[in-house]
Amino acid sequence: MTGSISGGYPELFAGELEANESMRQDIKMASASGMPIYAECGGLMYLTEKISTGVPGKGTYHDASMPESTYSMVGALPGHTIMGQTRVVSYNIGTLERDCIIGKKGNSFKGHEFHHSEIKEIPEDAEFAITLSRGTGIQDDRDGLISGNTLGSYAHLHGVAYRELAGSLVKAASKFRDKDLP
Repeated sequence: MTGSISGGYPELFAGELEANESMRQDIKMASASGMPIYAECGGLMYLTEKISTGVPGKGTYHDASMPESTYSMVGALPGHTIMGQTRVVSYNIGTLERDCIIGKKGNSFKGHEFHHSEIKEIPEDAEFAITLSRGTGIQDDRDGLISGNTLGSYAHLHGVAYRELAGSLVKAASKFRDKDLP
């Protein structure tokens, strides 16, 4: 078993995502149990604690009708996603700084990132799996925020550019499947 939450625009459906409390709690419990969960960009945002939209003085965003509000999200990863920050559109190059569900320490990848958000309120002791030599990432050229077997990144990876991705996720899922659960 493994979970994958791909990119998208959770901010456009933040009210509906917040209202689906049972789904948010199920994902958080799966993460806490050690189930491997991999999320890219919009999936990363959804896994944080909350998303704020329509934040005054925080730049512009393509959907000016977004209300000024804060919505509860999954909370499997620390942080507060704030919409309307600097737009990031970039290719990225990263290296895994530790073994994790997407590969072994030292593996490198090429990907891209595209987002209008920024993640704030990340604890000082937060763990990251990726150092970027090109791109922005989550914080200080770091990406791949980790909590247990849950990893979320702004980087979108492609199977051809990073061939270890699929096999690493399958291996992590196999280890989880074979684990004794309460």
